[in-house]
Amino acid sequence: MQPVIIRVNRNIKPTYPKWVKKIMNPELELAGPGQYDLQKVVLYRHVTQRNGASLYGTLLYNHLINTNELSSCLNLQDGYAIRKKGIKVYDKLYGPQDLFLWGSVVEDKLGNLKVPYLYPVTNERVVVRWLCLANLWYKWFPAAQLR
Repeated sequence: MQPVIIRVNRNIKPTYPKWVKKIMNPELELAGPGQYDLQKVVLYRHVTQRNGASLYGTLLYNHLINTNELSSCLNLQDGYAIRKKGIKVYDKLYGPQDLFLWGSVVEDKLGNLKVPYLYPVTNERVVVRWLCLANLWYKWFPAAQLR
């Protein structure tokens, strides 16, 4: 397969939903390369997930921070750029797999931490959704990373 080049303008902050109160890691908001091959994105799973069990998103978030893995995670800007490639490209690379964008964890107005993720709507489009870190993270919930 030919490279799937993703271009991201790292000078412009991403647009967040109105319910966002705080960006948890603002230093990652504009982080990352301006261009990369989408095929080089790694799907990272915590050892608990790799063993088939689940863990709470808050534990995974803390693990990503404590192991310095968070800085290599894709963020909301990456998600918007990947979404522009369309469902056919996404489906070819990831199928029905969601991609979690841990570089853009936010706090909502109720104090809940949430992470954006790309969700492929079958044969239609790729959308950005948000999942609360208080939920369980299963083996099919990988963090999208560039290493």
